[in-house]
Amino acid sequence: MYEHAFENNLLEAVLLENDRELDQFYCVEIPVQAKLIYQFKIWQTEPAFMSILVKENSKFLSFVETNSKFNMKYYSDDFLYPYQELITEIRDINLQECGKLKGHYLINLEIIEEAEDEKINEFILAGSNDNIRGMEP
Repeated sequence: MYEHAFENNLLEAVLLENDRELDQFYCVEIPVQAKLIYQFKIWQTEPAFMSILVKENSKFLSFVETNSKFNMKYYSDDFLYPYQELITEIRDINLQECGKLKGHYLINLEIIEEAEDEKINEFILAGSNDNIRGMEP
């Protein structure tokens, strides 16, 4: 089943094989600088992405932009797997101008891959560590 349904997204297949669907995450920590971590409740989940809600005047917005990548820590209510570190990309940042979310930004997050030590080292050796935050060299 997983071979056909998730042929182009191996991480999603691995998450499902380990019974780790995206909607099991309730909270995410985003490290934007050394010793500066923001924590957000996950607002909504879709098959390919998750969203967080950020107040319009939050300083957090000065640290993020579309396509920036972070090593984020996702928390689950599953006591066997309380959290998981995943490399995540900011897909888009949208100001909500009306309705109940007025005055907030809805930020869509897309998980790129698991943040394993081997993958982190490969990423750093490739010279791309300027593009990813929250990882120690």
